[in-house]
Amino acid sequence: MQLPAGKTLKKGDSGQAVSTLQYLLLNSGFDVGPGGDSGVFDDGTDAAVRYFQNVSRLQGIDGVVGPKTGAALQEYHDTLLKARQAAKGQGVDNWMLDAFLTAIGTIPARDWPAFLAFWQQDLRQKFPQHAGEVQTLMACLTGIKEPNNVAVLNCLLQRPTDWQGIVSTFLESRRDVGKWSTAKQAQTQQAKV
Repeated sequence: MQLPAGKTLKKGDSGQAVSTLQYLLLNSGFDVGPGGDSGVFDDGTDAAVRYFQNVSRLQGIDGVVGPKTGAALQEYHDTLLKARQAAKGQGVDNWMLDAFLTAIGTIPARDWPAFLAFWQQDLRQKFPQHAGEVQTLMACLTGIKEPNNVAVLNCLLQRPTDWQGIVSTFLESRRDVGKWSTAKQAQTQQAKV
């Protein structure tokens, strides 16, 4: 399904274009509320669009689906479908992949390089047999200036050896925020002074 080109959608709109928007949001893991894909751009759809804009780090979180938000959502949806298909064959269900993507969106851009170094260390310890792939994956991820779900998924899609290990290690590493967060490190340093 494709959003109609050049059409701007906002709260209060209705019709097939809104139904398509809701379908893309729902199938990308964004809850549009009890109305589902009713074709009415209601409060639930507005909240889902704003959440998508936020986790996608789009400028102007306003709940309006213009050309940039529409293109970003379409790309996210299409990339996610490919990733779900690749991951499913390796034991990663939709819930685990959605948790992975949500976690990416919570990493501040300033912490991305520190997190990648920490995650790479965890991957090397847990999967020494995949050292070359870990290095290649990290080279791709290091090229991403800030956490971005589509870019991260595209890196993973190029290196599909062990999705389950990569995703589960990511989630474990993400939980160890005190070990890689520059904000946490700064708080620790201030506490010592």
